[in-house]
Amino acid sequence: MKSKTPYKINPKMVVKEYNKLFILETAHIINCVGKFILDSINGKDDIEKLINKVIKKYSVNEKKARNDVVNFLSTLEKEGLIGFKHGK
Repeated sequence: MKSKTPYKINPKMVVKEYNKLFILETAHIINCVGKFILDSINGKDDIEKLINKVIKKYSVNEKKARNDVVNFLSTLEKEGLIGFKHGK
């Protein structure tokens, strides 16, 4: 996982809300933290900025935030739902 490379969302990804859970088109069910991470992906911020946003929003320690963000993004990347933005 490239820590200094911004992420981009696959424009074909669909997120639907159901009873305060969010369902990705690949049948992944995510919680509000996962939805926050998705909403924070803007094609400009690298993983460190995403981790810091989670720390600030949810008042969690850096280790917990890093673990959650890295695992979540890795899963989405493997599914082809997000990728690295190349170039500027």
